[in-house]
Formats: sequence, C-alpha cells, structure tokens
Amino acid sequence: MGGELLQTLINADNEYNNDDFEDLRRNALVALMSSFPLEVSKLVIAELRKTRDYSLGRRLVVMTSIAYAASELTELPKPEREDIIEGHIQRWGDPKNARRWGSTLHKVKMVKAVNRFSPCATVYFYGLLSGCDLQKILREEDGLEATQLLTTLAVIIEAAGESVMELDRMATDLMDVCLVLTPIRPPNARKALMFAIACAVRVLNDYRGNDIMGEFLVNAAENDPDENVRDLAIGVCSILAQRHDDYLNNLFKNV
Repeated sequence: MGGELLQTLINADNEYNNDDFEDLRRNALVALMSSFPLEVSKLVIAELRKTRDYSLGRRLVVMTSIAYAASELTELPKPEREDIIEGHIQRWGDPKNARRWGSTLHKVKMVKAVNRFSPCATVYFYGLLSGCDLQKILREEDGLEATQLLTTLAVIIEAAGESVMELDRMATDLMDVCLVLTPIRPPNARKALMFAIACAVRVLNDYRGNDIMGEFLVNAAENDPDENVRDLAIGVCSILAQRHDDYLNNLFKNV
C-alpha cells in the first residue's frame, strides 16, 4: 500500500494546471515520510534505485521532501515556504559577525539524541549518495541537482542526532562530496555547497581542514560574488581558525 501511494505521488502530473500542485505533492510526500519514517525511507530509496529513469524534476521533488521530512521529524526549524538553508543558518546566529557566528556554530548542540528521524538518517543519506553521479552533476549548467542534493544531505546530517553511530562517517563522506564539487559555479549550488561544508564541520569536532579546503574557503570568503556564500565561508574559516588555535595551545601546554 505504502509503495503504491509513494509511486502515485512521485509520478503524478499536474493535469489541471493547479498553481499549488507541487506544494500539495510535496506536503503529501512529507506526510507519508513522517508517518512511517523508517519503513517509508526504505521504500523511497528502493523506488529511486528501481526507477533510475525518473526525470530530474521528480528526483528533485523527492530530495526536497526528504529535507522537509527531516525537519518535520526533529526540532529543526520548519521550512514552510522559506529557504530551508536560511532556516538552518538562522539557528547559528549572524554569519556577518564571523567570530561570534563561528563560536555559536561550534557550540550549538546537535538535535537531541532521541528523535524520529534518527533511525532513517543513514538510509536516506547513503541511498541518495549511492545514486548520484558527481561528475555529471558538476557538468550541469543550472546546478539544480547539486543544490538540492547538497542541501538534503546537509539537512539529513543536521537532523540525524548524536544517537546515529555513523554520524561522523556521514559528515566525513559529505566533506568528500563537497571537495569533489568545489568547482561548481551556479550561485545556488555554491551556497548549498558552503552550507553542506558548514554542517559537516559542525559535526566533525576534530576537523581542522586541509590545504585544498583551506584554499577554497579563503578564496570563497574573499572573492565569491554572492554575499551569502562569502558570509558562510567566513564563518567556517573562523571555526577552523579557532580549532587551530586550540590545538596549538594544547600542544604547547604539553611541552
């Protein structure tokens, strides 16, 4: 029953040109994902794997619904009609105040250990990751798939909670994806990329970056034409700088 309903929702067409058709479809998918989280997560990933000829539009609908369901099942901000990335960034404070933003981002507690999304976090995360072609995504001119993939993977990590034993591994794998996608150019994709990096860094408390990531972040902070991307990059740089300072201070204490 659940599988048939899922297929119907994904494959439904806007035959009567309803203005709010996509919102209604997404809300129905989110309701289904939220009612039976683990069971439906397996159905969703199985459906995406079984039907690889889904159009990009339908895949984007599914990924968006997963991100919304993750927020619905946890204490994260409900996206409603706002930018889901903005909703999460607001929890971290104002990125324009780099030092305070970095400190806040570093100290913000993860979603509480017990939440309804935790059991299906890895199912969605690795299900989406295994079905994407990063090189193909890099070649896209509009960056739509990159934007939604990065946003959804990042929100999954935000929503997973510390009870998910694979959380560090998920964050590490997300950083690897981000490294591959650093050449991406469309503005929305760059913003999603920086958001994903921030989410991964937030989980990986011992991560201090590397030469490639450091150069990318500094370049983005100084030169990206999008103010939001620059602010996010500055915030992440401030976190990594603080971690380097803490590491050196601890090192000298032990000398």
